[in-house]
Amino acid sequence: IVPDSGDQCSLVVQNGNSPPTIALDPRYPVSLKLRLSSLSPLWSGEIPLRCASTSRFTKQWEVKLPLKDRGQFRSVWCHVVWETVDNIHQMVVVISPLYSIKSMLPCKANVLVETPTLSSSQIIPISGRGAVQHLDTPGLSDETHNLTFQLDGKVPASSPPVSLHYHIMDGS
Repeated sequence: IVPDSGDQCSLVVQNGNSPPTIALDPRYPVSLKLRLSSLSPLWSGEIPLRCASTSRFTKQWEVKLPLKDRGQFRSVWCHVVWETVDNIHQMVVVISPLYSIKSMLPCKANVLVETPTLSSSQIIPISGRGAVQHLDTPGLSDETHNLTFQLDGKVPASSPPVSLHYHIMDGS
């Protein structure tokens, strides 16, 4: 949390845990910075947390989380929801991956994620049996990824690749 006065307050939230509630004075603008402490000492840019609306309002930002390698990053969504109830301003911040994957297969599988514009290729194991997991993809939400699937290395990979990009999900 970064108040406009320049004073910074840090809150470390361990993977899989929920942060505590924080009381903020709505008269003062503050912003939020994020980082993956296990992957980099670098912080994201500032995400403004002040809302001028008195009704329910939602805004989302695509946030680049820097990695150790210079110029490398992972993108996540930061959704901020503001609402005023009985003259009390409330805000919820939700951080989520660009993509998640859920396999209903009864066995593990591998997903080959190829991102041609970034000359990137990676294999991601997925659990199956209805488990939902983060699908770590390079670049920003406007990148197109080609996915192929292989079951436990016992059968050939799926063909043709499945194209994945963010706008496929929002209907645009």
